[in-house]
Amino acid sequence: MSAMRDSGPRTAASDDDALDAYSRTVVAVAERVLPSVASLRPAAGSGSAVALTGDGLLVTSAHVIGRGRIGTAVFDNGAELPYELVGRDRLS
Repeated sequence: MSAMRDSGPRTAASDDDALDAYSRTVVAVAERVLPSVASLRPAAGSGSAVALTGDGLLVTSAHVIGRGRIGTAVFDNGAELPYELVGRDRLS
């Protein structure tokens, strides 16, 4: 048997506190992963990718690259680096 205690009705202040805590968590996660997110500039169009490894392996959706094989990856710190397609998932 387990005991439960009624915490009473939720108040606007408790909702605001919960939202503030959630917002702080989301912001902290975004700040932590931002350096690994790149804006891709293929020959046509644009999109985003995430760096999986320190040596620059990026992952993105196939439609971002299209039929292209090269382009530029732009990171939040201003670095612009060339990229070259090394593989494609034909099912995506």
